[in-house]
Amino acid sequence: MEKKLLALLLYTAATFFTPHLLAQSLDRSALPKDYFSLIPSERLHESLDSAVFLLETVHPNCYATTPKAAFQQSVSDVRSMLTKPLTRQQFAALLTPLVAGLNCGHTFIYYRSDFAAYRDGGGRLFPFDVDVLDNRLFIKRNYSDNSQLASGLEISAINGITAKKIINDLTRNQSDELAVRKTVSAATTFRREVFNTYQWGAVFTLNVKKYNEAQTMTYSVSGVTNARLSERKKQLDSLESSKIYSYKELPNRIGYLEINGMVSPDNRPAFLTFLKESFGQMKSRGIQSLIIDVRKNAGGDSQTGDCLIDYLTDKPWTQFGKSEVYACDYVKREYGKEKYTAYFGPDAWLAPDDSMIVYDHQPEDDVKPNINPIRFNGKKYLLVSPFTFSSAYSFTTALKAYHIATLVGQEAGGAYGGYGQCYITKLLNADIELWIATKRFFPPFIAGQIAGKALMPDYYVPQTVDDLMQNKDATLDFALRLIAKEGK
Repeated sequence: MEKKLLALLLYTAATFFTPHLLAQSLDRSALPKDYFSLIPSERLHESLDSAVFLLETVHPNCYATTPKAAFQQSVSDVRSMLTKPLTRQQFAALLTPLVAGLNCGHTFIYYRSDFAAYRDGGGRLFPFDVDVLDNRLFIKRNYSDNSQLASGLEISAINGITAKKIINDLTRNQSDELAVRKTVSAATTFRREVFNTYQWGAVFTLNVKKYNEAQTMTYSVSGVTNARLSERKKQLDSLESSKIYSYKELPNRIGYLEINGMVSPDNRPAFLTFLKESFGQMKSRGIQSLIIDVRKNAGGDSQTGDCLIDYLTDKPWTQFGKSEVYACDYVKREYGKEKYTAYFGPDAWLAPDDSMIVYDHQPEDDVKPNINPIRFNGKKYLLVSPFTFSSAYSFTTALKAYHIATLVGQEAGGAYGGYGQCYITKLLNADIELWIATKRFFPPFIAGQIAGKALMPDYYVPQTVDDLMQNKDATLDFALRLIAKEGK
């Protein structure tokens, strides 16, 4: 951990004391008024000490994957950079990889206020969505006015920094448990992360090349405002399927259900209507095989998964096995009895500080399916990817544990037996949020599955650069071939 962080510190050190120069690549009028305000060195040290104290006090086991000695060395490396006053952005640039090095997907620095203010103030932003695959960077969507920068072009450098270094820097800022998930997170947060890490926004110099060609082309392209980006995104979304959930029928009596988010309670009535209509259609059309796609689903409300599973099995099931709650007097004081009990239960409130409350799941706690005349009883296949995370991950583990569906794709984005349910606070002397996990959740028992490791599909289908260039969906194609084979 310390070597990786030190490498980032060397870059940061080279730019730390020139924030005004770096921000020349931004629309300065859109920046918050206090963007260049300096935090005194002694207050930075207090904030760092506060962050370490909170991590060690609130998290059930913040050193589960990273040795304490390694983390303490990284803290010392950060401390060595606090000899002079820093801006909030500079300080966050140090803290983000430090906390990310603990490799807990629900413990991280949440630094978005300056980016949000800049974005909402009309500041220009990186005008592309990107894919990261095999440590290479590709244009996924172009929101700029330069139509030559088409989807599929490989970006070899931006503003003189190689794509590999950019990927490494941004990946280091991601707090996920699994390396493959860190890469996915870096791609999906790319626009915000290049703002936070490099202070880029207004103008970009891109070195690009066509796939498998050596010749590099250089373009200077202006960033786009959020208004322009949203307008262009709507235009492109109208040409592509971008709904949170959708259903369509494929040839050979195959249903295809795409769930790209676990909807909030406010949106659940509409989701229940969608399920009733979709499964009713499957019943009337005689659908024999069902593909459920959660590859773009990063989670949300877990009860969305409950609603869907009720249409998939008539056997008792649960998304969660046992859970462990860490009783923490600090959080009790911050929350008060009513809020703390609502989050963690009365047993945790009464438990002594620094103790663990284990809630073992009993068979009688399983969800008992309702009588459902349109429940799907055919073969089911679940498409998963490293983007499948949080409550989408728990949904995936339930379908695997109870043999409800065959999993196809890549490893899911979470670690088996990961941490969650965040305590959120602002760091002392800095308008920077720190999110810390407070519970550990164990999915239902899966034979051979090791705690802390990736959940692998029944059929692993890698997504290659060739697939990306050919716009080929290897996972879906494999599932369709598998259905055809099993139907013979």
